[in-house]
Amino acid sequence: MTRVLNEQSAPRAYLPPVRLPHLDGIRGMAALYVAIFHAYQMELFLTPALDPGRARLFLFLKPLCMGHYAVTVFIVLSGYCLMLPVARAGGDYTLKGGMAGYYRRRARRILPAFYASVLLTMALLPLTRLGWTAALAAGLPGVHAALSVPAPARLLGQFLSHCVLINNGIPIASESLVKFSNNTPLWSVATEWQIYFLFPALLLPVLRRFGPWCSIFAGILVSVGFAHAFGGRYAMACPWMLGVFGLGMLGALITHAPDTRYAALRGMRHWGKLSALLLLVFVGFGVTHLGFYRLYPALVDLALGFAVMCGLVSLAGAGLPHASRGQRWCGAFFSAPAVCALGGFSYSLYLLHYPLLILSQGWLSRYCPSLYAVDAILLGPVMAGIVIIAWLFSRAFELPFMGERAKASRRPAPAAALVIADEAAFPKPVL
Repeated sequence: MTRVLNEQSAPRAYLPPVRLPHLDGIRGMAALYVAIFHAYQMELFLTPALDPGRARLFLFLKPLCMGHYAVTVFIVLSGYCLMLPVARAGGDYTLKGGMAGYYRRRARRILPAFYASVLLTMALLPLTRLGWTAALAAGLPGVHAALSVPAPARLLGQFLSHCVLINNGIPIASESLVKFSNNTPLWSVATEWQIYFLFPALLLPVLRRFGPWCSIFAGILVSVGFAHAFGGRYAMACPWMLGVFGLGMLGALITHAPDTRYAALRGMRHWGKLSALLLLVFVGFGVTHLGFYRLYPALVDLALGFAVMCGLVSLAGAGLPHASRGQRWCGAFFSAPAVCALGGFSYSLYLLHYPLLILSQGWLSRYCPSLYAVDAILLGPVMAGIVIIAWLFSRAFELPFMGERAKASRRPAPAAALVIADEAAFPKPVL
């Protein structure tokens, strides 16, 4: 693998792409967690009150209750990955191919699969309602209320808002969030798409002029201010994710920028220990006090974003001889071929899992003899089937629109690919 952190280049001289397989692995596990979280969430909604047996089961599964925060992980990874080639080039941090080339690459990567998922979502809505109508007729209460058919004009408005990626409610005057009832997670794609536009228009110019810390604070101030403006109407779109994206940018600068001011940061010890401690506290407190997190969403997402950024900095040295056992284990896990393969179609898994889950649950609830069977089938065979469908969907609507380098990145990486730095770049052990 190319050893990147000690390479020097003139401004605007872009180095060959670097392969970081653990990023795909993290992305894949986050997408799978979101899918399992929504299955867990839907099962809770099946009956007004859980019987004692199912209550114990879902108490055991309670660590699955934090699906929103996987979106935070996605945003940090996006900031890290998009900043990576810019950071490695150094100089004045310009985008390869300019803004037009950047927007074209983002559109090819995001839009075809997104539009295909929107059409599939609409196509599945009648079949989903039919299944839940049958379940309701059998006397089973549940999430059917969320599947009421809106008026044709409203359904058309939902469709059009998704087509232009403003389905997170920005800047739709009458909506705080526009969503299909059988595919609610699509709101976050709109938020991320809007962040993509602000990356070269706001964050990079501030970075060039005032440095990375000002870039991060600018993103946080602008986005948090926007979240509280207009009576908080846009808060559901989580605009503070722009600041979270900025944390990912900082992680890429620390691990890959040739500037000496970042060398001191990446030479600092205990990045991994700090990340592990913050993540353990975050998950442990969130499982027992999730309501508290919902009171301060911007602060919580930013705190998690910082923890994930610390982890990315630590994993950058996972292949070094003096890496800690924890670094090596985490690097090996997230770089494992199966985990990386999951990351290769994680976007499709995120786009499709919700309508397929809610469709399956409606029909299973109608014909399965017990809710325990619904629980087991939804979390087992149905989840496996959704993963397979997402892989096929990715082959049809993601892979054809990728460049050759992006396609090559989906192939299993050799073990040596973990070595992305050397002793000169990391003069001290990074733990």
